[in-house]
Amino acid sequence: MDERLSDLTALARKISDIYAERFDVEGDATWYLGKMTEELGEVTSACLKLAGQGRG
Repeated sequence: MDERLSDLTALARKISDIYAERFDVEGDATWYLGKMTEELGEVTSACLKLAGQGRG
């Protein structure tokens, strides 16, 4: 795995763990899938805005 991707994955997991602990959420595979889906939606939205195709 690319070192940068590995670093990003570790950071995302750390942030998700903090969130899960703070809001008493079980950090299982389903949790990580949902969290990554949410983040991908935010990245998609930013890309669309940059391309002039997103919401204002």
